[in-house]
Amino acid sequence: MRTTTTSLLWAALLGVSLSACQKEQHNLPEPTQQDSSVRGLDPVVQAGNLRIQGQLDSTIAFANTNPALNLKLVSYSFRNRLTSAQEVDAAKARIMDAGSVIPVYGDLQKAGKGTQTPSFELVSLQESARQAGSSASNAQAGISDYLSKTVQPGLGQVELIWERDGQQFTSLCLYNEKGLVYDNILANLFTIKDEMGTVKASEQAKVTTSAFTATAVNFDINWVWGSQRGHITVKHTILYASGRITTNSGTASAWMSAGSAQARQQRYVLRATYAQLTWAYGWATPTANFSFSYSGSPVKIDASVSGVGSKGQGEGIHTIYL
Repeated sequence: MRTTTTSLLWAALLGVSLSACQKEQHNLPEPTQQDSSVRGLDPVVQAGNLRIQGQLDSTIAFANTNPALNLKLVSYSFRNRLTSAQEVDAAKARIMDAGSVIPVYGDLQKAGKGTQTPSFELVSLQESARQAGSSASNAQAGISDYLSKTVQPGLGQVELIWERDGQQFTSLCLYNEKGLVYDNILANLFTIKDEMGTVKASEQAKVTTSAFTATAVNFDINWVWGSQRGHITVKHTILYASGRITTNSGTASAWMSAGSAQARQQRYVLRATYAQLTWAYGWATPTANFSFSYSGSPVKIDASVSGVGSKGQGEGIHTIYL
């Protein structure tokens, strides 16, 4: 028995806003500890400060040495918490500024195969929208919709200073007691970890049984600081007896924190000696979207993505042969 997977596709386009620092800075300080403005707070607030500080320190430890990212967080400093509607509006305006720098992914074929994180470039929000065939105002509307649901008085602020290829820029990170709420870089950068290699041996061990399960899709979406952010899996199962396949089915699961993900599957073709499963998945950071469509006979599932933000999709037909 052998299995094949066809037509695995990916799209990973990314975008949300990040304020650019026009002047190069030198001799930046080490990541800062909490200063006097954040001491003496209630335990919930202190927990949020410690949580985001841990995420930022992990970003420095993990991302700064990751050649796939080629981006360094060189410093961060805590600012006053948002306490009024005016301060909330000011934070939103900075994040949505059309001239803000955002990361946009290229080399999507690597991501589609789930073997490594694709490279990205840093462009303005306006330029990112142009590349996607949209306008800066449409991009800002998508970001604004998400921020209106999540940004409110009480959130903490951290000023982040980044460096890439000798140029430095800043972004505004908002957080609560659970850690990151939104930052143009942190919320949209990702790394991919392919898990297909860990399942092949166990699949081969089941070849002689009457129920056989193969894995069509299996990968992690990780935070830029190294921990798991999401996971997508599609499995294909058959039952066979007396030299023929009798049942063809599948399962699909997907999840993603600070964003959304879905995976779907459906029986495609069942024959005595082979069975096919159609599948598709989509994932997106909070300011992007994905959708599914069904067409043809037999019905095939497809996925598509849109909006400003990181997003990915894939579809294919998985085949099991006797």
